[in-house]
Amino acid sequence: MRKWVNITLKFKYFILAISAFSWLLYWQVSLEKEGRVPEKKIQELFLQQEQKIKRIAPSALHYFKRHGSIPVNEACQVHIYKQDRLIKWNTNKVPISNFSSIQFPSRGLIQLQNGWYYGDVYKEGDYLCCASFCIIQEYSYSNEFIASHPNPLFGKTKFSISLDANRGIPIYNAAKQYCFSVVGNENSSEPIPWFILPIILIGLISLIY
Repeated sequence: MRKWVNITLKFKYFILAISAFSWLLYWQVSLEKEGRVPEKKIQELFLQQEQKIKRIAPSALHYFKRHGSIPVNEACQVHIYKQDRLIKWNTNKVPISNFSSIQFPSRGLIQLQNGWYYGDVYKEGDYLCCASFCIIQEYSYSNEFIASHPNPLFGKTKFSISLDANRGIPIYNAAKQYCFSVVGNENSSEPIPWFILPIILIGLISLIY
């Protein structure tokens, strides 16, 4: 036992250096994994949400006509219009006016003041229902209360949206049409801590001498 203690004391700096290097390697791999966008997962979840809003748009309008209200659904936003005037909605988090415009309601990718959405519309007579879901909330500034972040439905990985099909990972709708690209968090990598290098150097010197 004493023999191993002596060996440990003799090579303590080398052991410390190996431990520090192992921790650094694990830390770096974790950062790279965090910044990597799970392509298949986001595409699959996007298609699931697209199918959901396609079902919700007509069913929410029919429910409203019968009961005068909108079924509770936290996964998507529902807005009902009558002759271009907004008459019923289930959320106040979507920054839109009380009247329809070219921007909203609409089908497909929608950019609003607080981020990107994807919507589908169903029209019946004078009524129109738009069901949509948030992809990512984006703000021109951030503070302790407001920060840009993807919809938790897509997981914990941070990403941004680009309309350049040659950048990032392209996302397609059910009709195989290009919608947008998701770009991984390019700032996820951090510099190597400066204090690790002296520890490794000391460990190598202790091994030699």
